[in-house]
Amino acid sequence: MIGNILINDPRIAGVAFTGSTETAQVINQALAKRPGVPLPLIAETGGQNAMIVDSTALPEQVVQDAIISGFQSAGQRCSALRVLFVQEDIADKLCHMLVGAMKELRVGDPKFLDIDVGPVIDEKSRKTLVAHAERMTKEAKLLHACDILPECKDGTFFAPHCFEIPSLDVLEREVFGPVVHVVRFKARDLDKVLDQINASGYGLTMGIHSRIDSTVRQISQKLRVGNCYVNRNMIGAVVGVQPFGGQGKSGTGPKAGGPHYVERFAKPVTEAGQKAVGSAAIADDRSPIVIKASLADEEYRFLQAAQVKWQATDGNERVRLLENFAAKLAAAPVSELSENAELIANFAAISENGFVAPTRMPGPTGETNDLYMLGRGVYLVQAEKDAEPSRIIRHIAAALAAGNAVIVAGDQKWLGDLPVFALEAGLPIKLIGVVSSKVGVAVMYDGDVAGVSCVAPLDRVTAFKQLLAKRDGAILSLISDSGADDDGALPDETFLHRFATEKTITINTTAAGGNASLMSMEEN
Repeated sequence: MIGNILINDPRIAGVAFTGSTETAQVINQALAKRPGVPLPLIAETGGQNAMIVDSTALPEQVVQDAIISGFQSAGQRCSALRVLFVQEDIADKLCHMLVGAMKELRVGDPKFLDIDVGPVIDEKSRKTLVAHAERMTKEAKLLHACDILPECKDGTFFAPHCFEIPSLDVLEREVFGPVVHVVRFKARDLDKVLDQINASGYGLTMGIHSRIDSTVRQISQKLRVGNCYVNRNMIGAVVGVQPFGGQGKSGTGPKAGGPHYVERFAKPVTEAGQKAVGSAAIADDRSPIVIKASLADEEYRFLQAAQVKWQATDGNERVRLLENFAAKLAAAPVSELSENAELIANFAAISENGFVAPTRMPGPTGETNDLYMLGRGVYLVQAEKDAEPSRIIRHIAAALAAGNAVIVAGDQKWLGDLPVFALEAGLPIKLIGVVSSKVGVAVMYDGDVAGVSCVAPLDRVTAFKQLLAKRDGAILSLISDSGADDDGALPDETFLHRFATEKTITINTTAAGGNASLMSMEEN
């Protein structure tokens, strides 16, 4: 009740939220209804957090980390373990050890020092967990359920449970409590497992237990998650050491405790004399949106493949290719391109700080913590008819420098030359797509994109943010450039960060054990 009143109060200039994905979407929809430029929403939401264990992992360490990650704080951490993927070669042994460890857990009043697991937050949460356990008992295999001390039968206690399920698809949503689901997988199906996790749309935390460096790289690079933990537990992020926050349905970014967090709380201020996009006389900032076009699914697949290739390109090479692109544009016979080519080179240079190589965060001995700045995926840049070419190119430059593929939506003829020059410069084919303004609106409505920016009048900006708020799934914040006090007024480096997502990879460098030959072995 109080939250609803505050969100709609004109004195509230932004919202930082931690909670469920569904509640974050409600907040986003409420903020979108407010007239004017988009207000900041920093949402850190839930996750279908997985830990992947291959046959080279040290079982004793896996069990300890799974117990801590899944059951500490009664599993009521947003980072807590929900799904444990175990390579089938070691699954029987690992499940036996996990059940043994669970039998040692004591569930009861946490005021006593010998208690391991306390109550869940309220009766509603307990009933939700009981209903899930009843469903899983019928549809899956119960490996173990802990006992609750007799004196705690009347509280909001829910005993830790462990179920074995055939696949991640069995879980309809995050189960927020002390429940771990085990899924067996074949070594040859690892890529399928990663695709399945990405397809869930969640991307908060994940754990990896493996002694093979190439496997760790394969998993950590492919999965779209905010925090990745290697050979250790996956909870307890430390401010300034492991910046925390997710991707997709698990959060908007920037990461709490990271170097780019505070800047999101600052208000952009337009320089004196900055020209507004379109007519300044427009009074109605809720102009209707009509969807009359679409983009073929195949085009999204081409763009997504190009983005994966672009992100995997060495950071220094990306800078070089963007400089090539700038040179091609500078020599173009079209003034809109030649006069603004330097913007591409400028953002390429800025990206050398944080995007070419990860930032090593401070941390304890025996652990590395690296912060990566990455592209979000496919970005839509919507260019309205009165948009200045320099502003459009600025958005495209920032999106590319951050590691994204770009759909440019606009009816200006000169936009059609961009993909040609990009290909000539050596950028991946289909990294830039150009569509009409009407198709861009359709993409905004339900297209498979990871972010949206626009150069548009204020009435269109408000209509666009309301359209985005109606989408299911991940919250897509709108990067707007209307000539008002919005993202277009940000300094270049901060503007670049708005097009990026962050990933923290934490590695326990002291991890040892198992077969020593496997620890240094590279897979064929």
